[in-house]
Amino acid sequence: MPRPVTRLAAGSLLAFCSVALGQPPEMPGVAPEHALLQRFVGQWETAGECDGAAEKDGAEQEGAEEDGAMVNRGTITGRMLGERWVVCEYTMNAGGARIEATLTLGYDTRQQKYVGTWIDSMQNQLWVYEGDYDPETQTLTLDTEGPNLMGDGQMTPFRDAHQFVSDDEMVSRSSAVDETGAWVTFMESRATRVKP
Repeated sequence: MPRPVTRLAAGSLLAFCSVALGQPPEMPGVAPEHALLQRFVGQWETAGECDGAAEKDGAEQEGAEEDGAMVNRGTITGRMLGERWVVCEYTMNAGGARIEATLTLGYDTRQQKYVGTWIDSMQNQLWVYEGDYDPETQTLTLDTEGPNLMGDGQMTPFRDAHQFVSDDEMVSRSSAVDETGAWVTFMESRATRVKP
């Protein structure tokens, strides 16, 4: 028995057929917030550190590298999908392990939130993001939930923050809530755009 078509696939098929028949459906317009996504476009080189105890409540830990933080280096290739989505392909080398990942980001005009997903070659988890942009700090903060990878695997809040230090430099930080309820930053990386 054939599987039913999902709502998402049916919606895409309806839109495609409408365009093919010369009756384009009314689609939501591009919002001013979509312009932020262009800042991810291009070729980037990254360098960072991963340490479960690197930061707590925004306070930096001294001597993180000497304390055993794992250094990672890699690249990001960001491209627009139309005017509404950006797709970023990551490659990283951390502790000799090669990791590949894909980040998607868009802006949902109904929710008035930035939304997105993350998948990578090391996990089975599909991370689903929702967040906001702070123009004062030029930071896009994305909240999600996933298994506690350093503990018992129970679902816990996570947060990724991407701060645009300049047009060609971005600092990304990943944090999670620990057993005391405090946010702990366990990874930080700096990306430099090498090609638009």
